[in-house]
Amino acid sequence: MHWYHGDKGLVEPNCPTLAICYDIGRCQLMRSQLDTDPILLDTGIEITCSAWNENGSLLAIAGLQRGIASSQSNSGKSAERDVNVVQFYSAFGEHLRSICLPGKNLAACAWEGNGSLRLALAVDSLIYFANLRPDYRWAYCNTANTVIYAFTRAGSQETCVVFWNTKNNQTRVRSVFQLSHICAAEDYACLVCRNEPAGSGCTLTLCNALGVSMDSKRIPMEPTHVLMTGQQVIAVNKGVIYAWQFFNPKHLTGMRSALTNIRHREGSERLAKQLDKPQGNCSFAHRLPELICHVDLKPVTETTTANSEGSSLPTGTGCLDWSVLKKSTPKDPICAIAVSGRRHLFVARVSGQVQRYRLPDLWWESSIQTIDTRPYRIQSICSNSLLAIIDESGIMTLQSLLDDGVSESVVSPANREKQISDFIRKDVWNVKFADDQPDMFAIMEKTRMFIFDGFQAEPAVQTSCYICSFNELEVLGLLLDELIALADQPSKDCLLRIPIKIFRECEMMLEKEGPSKTLELIEANPHPRLRRLLAEKSLAKQDLDFAELGFVYCQNYAGIQFVKRLRNIPSKLIRKAEIESFFGNIDEAEQLLLNSDRSDLAIELRRRLGHWFRVAQLTKESGALVKDADLAEIWNVIGDHFADQMLWDKAASYYRQGGDLIKYAECLYQKEDYNGLERLVEEVPDGHVLLPELAMRFASIGLAQQAVYALVKTSCNTLYPLCVRNPQCDRIKEAIDVCAELNCWQMALDLVNQQTGSKKGSGDAQTQQFQLQEQKIDRLLTQSVTRLLEQGHRIQAVELYKRAGKLLSAAKLLFHEAQELSRNGKATVLQLKKMYVLIGLLIEQYYEQNKLHASTKAKMSSCPEGVHQASSALAGLLLEEKERTDTSNANFGIHESTGVVPPKLDESINGNDLVWDHSFGDRERRTLISTKGPDKDNAEAPHRQPQSTPPLHGNWEISRLIDQPWRGAEAYHYLILAQRQLYAGSLDQALRTAQLLRDYEDILEVKVIYSLIATCAIAARAFGTCSKAFIKLESLTDLTLEERTGYQQLALNVFTL
Repeated sequence: MHWYHGDKGLVEPNCPTLAICYDIGRCQLMRSQLDTDPILLDTGIEITCSAWNENGSLLAIAGLQRGIASSQSNSGKSAERDVNVVQFYSAFGEHLRSICLPGKNLAACAWEGNGSLRLALAVDSLIYFANLRPDYRWAYCNTANTVIYAFTRAGSQETCVVFWNTKNNQTRVRSVFQLSHICAAEDYACLVCRNEPAGSGCTLTLCNALGVSMDSKRIPMEPTHVLMTGQQVIAVNKGVIYAWQFFNPKHLTGMRSALTNIRHREGSERLAKQLDKPQGNCSFAHRLPELICHVDLKPVTETTTANSEGSSLPTGTGCLDWSVLKKSTPKDPICAIAVSGRRHLFVARVSGQVQRYRLPDLWWESSIQTIDTRPYRIQSICSNSLLAIIDESGIMTLQSLLDDGVSESVVSPANREKQISDFIRKDVWNVKFADDQPDMFAIMEKTRMFIFDGFQAEPAVQTSCYICSFNELEVLGLLLDELIALADQPSKDCLLRIPIKIFRECEMMLEKEGPSKTLELIEANPHPRLRRLLAEKSLAKQDLDFAELGFVYCQNYAGIQFVKRLRNIPSKLIRKAEIESFFGNIDEAEQLLLNSDRSDLAIELRRRLGHWFRVAQLTKESGALVKDADLAEIWNVIGDHFADQMLWDKAASYYRQGGDLIKYAECLYQKEDYNGLERLVEEVPDGHVLLPELAMRFASIGLAQQAVYALVKTSCNTLYPLCVRNPQCDRIKEAIDVCAELNCWQMALDLVNQQTGSKKGSGDAQTQQFQLQEQKIDRLLTQSVTRLLEQGHRIQAVELYKRAGKLLSAAKLLFHEAQELSRNGKATVLQLKKMYVLIGLLIEQYYEQNKLHASTKAKMSSCPEGVHQASSALAGLLLEEKERTDTSNANFGIHESTGVVPPKLDESINGNDLVWDHSFGDRERRTLISTKGPDKDNAEAPHRQPQSTPPLHGNWEISRLIDQPWRGAEAYHYLILAQRQLYAGSLDQALRTAQLLRDYEDILEVKVIYSLIATCAIAARAFGTCSKAFIKLESLTDLTLEERTGYQQLALNVFTL
């Protein structure tokens, strides 16, 4: 029994950690000691020991396997013997590999503590060490030079996937859950993650080389093997093959690709038949981005259609037939897959049979029997003529792919067939064919790499790297053991570049014998990489003739032009620096230029390469003379770098140094530094092109004052009246429109009045134009207020009037709102008091506004200061008196010449056309109504029709409101004060305060006033005052019979009890 402690984290959440083995060969893997559903294994050996590795991802079970058949040399008969066997299982019980050991008694086993890369086995009196190569989750994008690998952190359920660009040494880390596989090809990678809950399939996530998700696909199957081509993702389980043709933007070139995209979107079968022109049932790639087939289904023949049972192609064109997943697991399941470029898929089965499918339509082509053991890994050559197979024991063999009438393979000669059949290697765990040379491949045997050229092995290279790619006579290896240990901080030391033998010989000959002898070797072994080697080595030695010859052989036009440019450089030191920069050794080239006291060339070199941070550093350190324009370019480009990364603070500082005010303003706007934008408006000169943009920025966030200031500063006609009119520069109209849009009506009117006054001497046309603008503003203001009143937003209308400087109109609306709330009882007494206080403040501001307006009109440049002040004050008083007189006479119809009140006045009053009518006291009614008696008034009262809308304000009420703006606030103040004194026990003071309310019967309800007086009088034992209050209440004309009876009964109870 062995229990993994979990200190290094778990492979997956809720995975088994307890292994209980029995000597009869049975084993159960449990998640805990209480697990009721363990994983059961039948190893087939007599188990002697077992051990988990360091992170719980691998279980080693060792024991004795009896009855292994072996042949005897003397008699030729077979005999049975016992063999020591070590079996390796995954955390979920999947058998991975097995190894056999010599000896009789395998007693114990133990893992190495650092990485679990070796297993120590005690056999008899010896200790064996087995080197293990873990099956890491990793992939390599050969076109993008990007390594993708995964690692887990202890205590975290997430899996970190690192995208490492080996060319510029940049990394990006993203976290995923339930990661099972990683595959990559060209510029793309695919992450396969299991879905929750368990058994619900997986999700294929397509990423680019930067780790950005491009697309995803959710499928109801959990694959055991996944790989990619440049346009497809292939996922297989034990019996089903699934192919997903993903969207690749790089392939959308030409008319046919565009029409293919249209077919994908519209699903037009008729167009697909016309363009694809399938022969039989052979073209499904463009119509079906997803394909699925079962490994045991029969191939399509002339008598078997694609929709029939037994077909290897998907049924239907709209969706996949996932019913194939319900089929039972085949007796000969899939154990390995491989692709050859983009055209063929090879599927290996446990029996050693390999089936070949054509891509991208997943068409079955042929099936061949390769080996008798279970394949562990297969790999196909680029020319699709050779297949490498590694079985579970590490034995590698080659299989020739003969022409079967469907594939386009090349028939090998007899001697080649013999070499292929005789080729066998042991202890192989990885193989990689060259991309550009069909006869070259590299294999990994234990801790050695062998490179084969035409089945001839080159000297071994001692390494334990994983092979990424093999092209241009060079093997790129990756030390994954060290890379996984570094987690998300990869190092280029983990990359190994191993050249083949001919490349090393050519390189040594160039060093010792020169390019002349080497040229003969290159001509005997023509390869573009060797010719480029000749050009590079000759260029490094400044042998320009052979360097130019090598570039001509390679057809490298840029290299030829570079050699021509070097011929014009007389200095060998500067020439050497240019050569170093051509090879990418920028630091060495810069150091050579600095040592030769040519800091200007070093700066120019960094500038040409776009290393602007280094350019700025060299400019400061070297003390070289740099023009102001060049220095500004440096700061602005660095600012662009930080702006691309959205580091607005740093970008703004560099733009400020570079003098790019437009981008500087953009940075301030992005980081919401509006105070900085205001300072920028002050700093820029008048008429600057940035000012309109800043004004629009301010207007977009509601800063009207700043926007108007920027637009006014842009207008050269306002700042420089003598200049020639420029329509593009004059922005006053635009400023007025901004004020109207932001409801800053007072500011808009001030601008119009200012422009009207400043343009008086310039002609009637401009004055008339601004007067029309003022009328337009008034019309827009009226429309806005009307819209708010229709929507019931009267308080917003008051605020709008106040912002527009229409203080009297704002007070009128607010007074109407207070009266309506008082009648409906929807507001508290304190709220009504606050509203009347606000009315008083608005009227006071209205006084000040009239005085200021009158002083502006009365101001004359020829008057002395004292006369000017006196005339201003007098003009303000006369203006107020005139407005009150005009409004009062206009309401009552009093003519200034006769002073006669028309007969319709009493109808207006009795008809409740005035807001004040319903609350006037008897004293004021007698004063106002002089032409009609009370009998007639009462007679006509029942015939009045109730009004559905609140009464409108007349000018007489507004005149009264202007005369006594604080009267309403006083009334509610006394009302609140009387109640507070009553509840506080100050009864006499409460009574005196309540009696003051009799002067405010036009504001407060008479019933409320005398009810409060009666209550305070009863509490203060002032029954005389109480009796008068009850008499007043009982005499009210608007009481109902029930209310009048109630008052009488209450009075009787008060004075009799």
